[in-house]
Amino acid sequence: MSLFLLLLAPFAVLAPALGDGGRALFAGWATRLLGEVTSKLTFSFVLGALLAMQRILLSLPVGWLTQWLLISTFWWVVFWKRHQAVALLRNRGRDSHIRSYGAAEKRSVEASRRTRTILRPVRWAREKLPAPVGEEHA
Repeated sequence: MSLFLLLLAPFAVLAPALGDGGRALFAGWATRLLGEVTSKLTFSFVLGALLAMQRILLSLPVGWLTQWLLISTFWWVVFWKRHQAVALLRNRGRDSHIRSYGAAEKRSVEASRRTRTILRPVRWAREKLPAPVGEEHA
């Protein structure tokens, strides 16, 4: 996308000459280009940190099998935690204690919400009906 936006640069720099609409178009183009370049820079920094960590694991004085297990475990953990890392980068560290939910947890939360929605009329009716004879309110 950043390459495409750079290819549009000759047309985008002429757009402000076309009035307010052209200036808005240029501002949108410049904002998108800046966002794309920033995201590429952030991604390359994170990838560099991951590759540096792999290099550190490779330099440990252990056998090849242990190195292979360490590096395999490292990349699997990176793969499993990728959603949390992306959320951390998107939020710039704010609310980093809130973890992202997996599919099973989302289904569980949704089922709980549906159950409460279904039981709402039942609770309302129970409150309106008189208590059975011989039973006191607890």
